[in-house]
Amino acid sequence: MKKFIQFEIPLSGLKEGTHQFDFQITKDFFDQFESGLITDGNLDVGVEFTKHSNVSSFKFEINGLVDAECDRCLEHYNQTIEATRTVLLKYSDNPREEADVIYILPNTVAFNLANYIYEFICLAMPMRKVHPELEDGTSGCNPETTKFLSNENAEKDTGSIWDQLNKLNIN
Repeated sequence: MKKFIQFEIPLSGLKEGTHQFDFQITKDFFDQFESGLITDGNLDVGVEFTKHSNVSSFKFEINGLVDAECDRCLEHYNQTIEATRTVLLKYSDNPREEADVIYILPNTVAFNLANYIYEFICLAMPMRKVHPELEDGTSGCNPETTKFLSNENAEKDTGSIWDQLNKLNIN
């Protein structure tokens, strides 16, 4: 059985013009990517495919939540994902990818979007993943962990290391 067959867009059977495809992304989708950055989520992906004779385009609208691990307290939380990306599809005898342009062979029958959807979701993740703030403006992180981290930083006395080194008489 071929992976991600439901994400294949039939290029040869569609007439020129705009076509809409909608996908629901869940844990089953993320499980197909080994050692992936994201392991769970619930996202809606809308793809607007505009077909022309020599160039086509895919406009991806991605909205939903993914399971993320907080960089501060290491607990999991729901990270909101909202992304819009556009990719051009051109026909060429030399298949390749360049930035947001994908060159495919002119006789290509179908095009699979699964890897692009996964990549765009990963790119929409923030660089620093932390719990969102609560309504009262306080951190959404685990209070015990933040208390531990703040106590650990307060107890460090960086001057004591230098004081002990200064006491050494090396001549």
